[in-house]
Amino acid sequence: MYIGDPDVYTSYDYSACIREFGYISERARLLRLTYLFLRSFSPLMAQTDAIEYYPSVHCNIEGILVGQRMGIQELGEITFLHNLSQDQIETISLIVENQHSLQIQIPYKSSFMALGNYYPTTSNFRLVFSSCPIHLRALLIHNDKETEVWVMESTKRIGGPLLLEGVQNVKSGGKLIIDWTPIKERENWSLLRISGDNDEEGWIRLEAELSSEVEESFGKKKSLKSGEVLILVLNEKSVKTLQAHWMMSSSNSNSSIKSDKKRWAPDLITWGSYNVFMDPITGDLDLTSLKQDDRLSIFTANTSFKYKEFKENSNEFNGLPFIYSYSLPSNGQSPELPKLSSWEIHSVEWNSMPWIPLETNSKGTKPIQDVIGLHFTSGFVGYRIKISLGHYSNKTMSPGSIRVGINMRHKCQLFVDGTPLKGHTTYSHQILNPGSKIGPDFGGRFGSQEYDISNLLKIEDKKKKNYITSLHDIIILVENFGMNRQAFFFNDAKNPRGLLSLHFKCSHGIHLLEIPQWEVIGVDTRTLSNPFESCGIPVTPWKNDHNSHQSLTWTGILSLKSLPISSHWTWLKSHFMITSFPSSNLNLGKSPLRLKLLGKGVFYIWLNEHLIGRWYGQEGDSPQHDFYLQDGWIKKEKNQKNELVLGGYVWDEGGIHVQLQFWNIELQSGNLKEEGGDPVVFWHHHFQRVT
Repeated sequence: MYIGDPDVYTSYDYSACIREFGYISERARLLRLTYLFLRSFSPLMAQTDAIEYYPSVHCNIEGILVGQRMGIQELGEITFLHNLSQDQIETISLIVENQHSLQIQIPYKSSFMALGNYYPTTSNFRLVFSSCPIHLRALLIHNDKETEVWVMESTKRIGGPLLLEGVQNVKSGGKLIIDWTPIKERENWSLLRISGDNDEEGWIRLEAELSSEVEESFGKKKSLKSGEVLILVLNEKSVKTLQAHWMMSSSNSNSSIKSDKKRWAPDLITWGSYNVFMDPITGDLDLTSLKQDDRLSIFTANTSFKYKEFKENSNEFNGLPFIYSYSLPSNGQSPELPKLSSWEIHSVEWNSMPWIPLETNSKGTKPIQDVIGLHFTSGFVGYRIKISLGHYSNKTMSPGSIRVGINMRHKCQLFVDGTPLKGHTTYSHQILNPGSKIGPDFGGRFGSQEYDISNLLKIEDKKKKNYITSLHDIIILVENFGMNRQAFFFNDAKNPRGLLSLHFKCSHGIHLLEIPQWEVIGVDTRTLSNPFESCGIPVTPWKNDHNSHQSLTWTGILSLKSLPISSHWTWLKSHFMITSFPSSNLNLGKSPLRLKLLGKGVFYIWLNEHLIGRWYGQEGDSPQHDFYLQDGWIKKEKNQKNELVLGGYVWDEGGIHVQLQFWNIELQSGNLKEEGGDPVVFWHHHFQRVT
């Protein structure tokens, strides 16, 4: 059941890296950059020691430099920078090797791993310190020579210059503006800055002399160091779509050249499109793009990777024969939004449900048997309290004549002689409080709320002189939020569930003639193939183990907005069909669907007999109003109907409003943005590797 917290977020995915409807958010892209760094520098990162006493980098502001570690298998140092300064200063100064000062930008709460004291695998110069993030390392095999490749970002948003030692020449291409300046105080030291606008892309080649040309031999082939390092500089948008792909070892056509020590090097790098998947066996590409994407670029580590649809890049990376691009078509077919059919309704009479007697204490105020013992642990548990009243009065009761106090966990709705009465929620953020979110919740009398039911009781004429006796039913639907998080020293605590106790207060000559009788309904989760797919009401529109009820009788209704306040459990049903199908010459886009609900009610939601969520309505106990319709459960063939069923009740005037919508979002976060948001449309392409 998708209610991670009733009080926070409008979606159960907690603004996750991959949103509930499958969208890859900026959080995932930033996390992926960390993964690319860790994997491509895995020989360096696999075994490190902390640098505790003599760090090579110092910072002038406390709270920026988290620590340093040095590689054991591969030489190099990693400096961890995280801007958590109290003054939220974003321009900081770093002192490298106690001699050189670097000014860099780190936005507040941003972080990255800075590479330093590193010797590239294909050249003899030293990267003293990179104050700009190097997101990825690759190995280019071209003309039987190896060149190490770095992928960096051109934006001024984060980072600063590269501090180098031993670089003898620097070349650049594309639209980059670079500043390569020797440092007079240190022989062979230099600074490399990337200047200009943030959207500029291109390449930089760092050259140094080699002391030895031949590196390794594998059979008849020789791998030669080029003496160079190639830097691919991408803008912020391209970096956030950066992906690296590795072939499986058994299928790697480049395995005769790459040694086991260089398995860190990806075979293919892609950027510019929403998402790319490379088959690790065949090398085929499956591309997913958004309408904002216009071009996919690929970097091939060797000449064995070719795709006929891709052309040599003639823009920022002109002159690099191993970078290709594909212009994404803009004439795709957008999907149509399905429409819901007319709604139908079925109300379940309370008397038609299979009530079970529930044993209570001698006063009829507390149940002796816990509903957990009945295995009623999914959805609602219904309680029917039968009371018998007597009084010397007329038919009209005075206000306050009879009150009922209810203590339950966590949410309830009352029906007094068939008349609905809005219940309450017992829920708290605080430990030891009634309905505690993090537990324990000791229950007892705490959390009880009283209701005046005097004007809701229906009095029948059973007079004995001036004495009136009457029988009444009070239905209480109770739903548990499933909050059982405990502090470690309360691990064995069992938080209360369901209806804990009730008590009656009578006045104005009203009194109880008998001890209240309790009955209960629910669904034994042992009878379910999926114990979390029940709303707890045993009478459902589907035939299953716990529902012996025959097919329900449905009645058409004009509008959900005209639904009256529910006096019974209400089932609502509608259908929709997919109406967009691919044509012969256009690629059909794919848009995830959501169900939007507004109004004042509580409903469980099913799509083709799969429970997808529960909704608590406006002014309710959860802000979620939008629910993802899982793509795998939607029938997409022509003339196939998708059934949408809601089960619950309306607790106030005005009915409810139900709509099918696409996901209009803010592109970076993936958060819903009703006004001005971009509808998510995925376009799929397949590229076969030419062998």
